[in-house]
Amino acid sequence: MTFSIRRASFAVAAVGLSLGLVSCAGGQSVAAACEVANDTMTTATETFNADAQAFLTDAMSGKEVDAKAAFAPMITALEETQSKVTNEKVKEPLDNFVAEFSSMADAIGSVDMSGFAALQNADMSDPAKVEELQAKSLELQEQSAELTADLQERSEKLMKAAEALGSVCSAG
Repeated sequence: MTFSIRRASFAVAAVGLSLGLVSCAGGQSVAAACEVANDTMTTATETFNADAQAFLTDAMSGKEVDAKAAFAPMITALEETQSKVTNEKVKEPLDNFVAEFSSMADAIGSVDMSGFAALQNADMSDPAKVEELQAKSLELQEQSAELTADLQERSEKLMKAAEALGSVCSAG
């Protein structure tokens, strides 16, 4: 899961860099639309990276976490960007990027993290609890394998969406 969040951060940063390479040409040209998107996404990416790191740290230490809350500010910023971008050449790949990012956030947000806390706070002196934890651990491993495959596919789609948006903005 760390890989996928980092990959999502990279995709957002890559789009921001591509958008930043385009200068403003006035009006809602491709360049102007890309500049609007870049300004919003740069700020949102910085916040997202910090929030994602805190989320991962808390999740791995057994604290109760809300993945959807960790992604919410970034999704809000992306949606605000969508409302500001009216140039159709930019809007279409931006909308696709936002949809893919939201899809990834939904997938991560649907993961039940309570199992991590149970494993971290386990009473290993009780044989019945140890057996219960072993079953829970196996269940978490199976869920993790499924989630990893799903997130890999979503990451690839997100990167393609980022590349498409970057390509439009780089072409100006």
